[in-house]
Amino acid sequence: MLVGTKTVWQSHGQFTPVEVLEIGPYRCLRIGEDTQLTQGYMHRTNPLDFRSEYLRQQMAASLGVDSPLRALCLGLGVGAMPRLLRALYPQIAVDAVELEPAVVEAACTHFGLETSRHLQIHVADARQFVRRPDIRGRYDLVFVDCYDSRAIPDALRRSDFYNDLVACISPKGLLSANIVQGRLGALSVITHCQDRLAEPWAIAAPTKSNCAIFGRLNTPLHRLDLLTQARHFDALGHVPIKLETEIQRAVPLSRYRANRRVRR
Repeated sequence: MLVGTKTVWQSHGQFTPVEVLEIGPYRCLRIGEDTQLTQGYMHRTNPLDFRSEYLRQQMAASLGVDSPLRALCLGLGVGAMPRLLRALYPQIAVDAVELEPAVVEAACTHFGLETSRHLQIHVADARQFVRRPDIRGRYDLVFVDCYDSRAIPDALRRSDFYNDLVACISPKGLLSANIVQGRLGALSVITHCQDRLAEPWAIAAPTKSNCAIFGRLNTPLHRLDLLTQARHFDALGHVPIKLETEIQRAVPLSRYRANRRVRR
């Protein structure tokens, strides 16, 4: 454990151990047995400072939908994505799905996440949740960020999961997946996105191994439109992220695939 690290809370969890720590000015979440892997950060006095690079790329991906009304986040962590989405789009309603009840307890008790009519948390298996007939075509934004300590779970790499997932997206909607190079299952997710999205894009994190793979179902995204949206929201300053910087680094997914090697 790093010098200055303090354990705040621990749970064996229903499926995996969960631990909350304080490291410097940040409160952190660890899931699984790997004590070197931290899944989420939140600054103790700045609740929209989540530190993790991959969140910047995911928020930039959201610019592909004009005035989104409903979002689905598969994987909760410290609740960063729901809170950033609510800050950027005050009108949006977010459903967050998390398998491990101890993660939900940690997010609500130790990271200040509050549910409301605009933010609902579902303790459920993502694979089963996306099969629900009542959510067909419901979401304008869908974010996939489901990992155990070593890989994307096998059930969430399969074609039938992605078929059900895209069925949940509205006609104007967008899918964005967080992949981590070197983790098992990353290549499967890239392939599913390539097959189902209209000319998808990729934004790799500058220093980490994360990458946002995103696109709309029916119509391609254009960089100029994304840049216009990014400049608009950067001027508003609702989130501490320079969205234009992220969009400037976006490349077509085909180019990303040609330049990177990821594990199946």
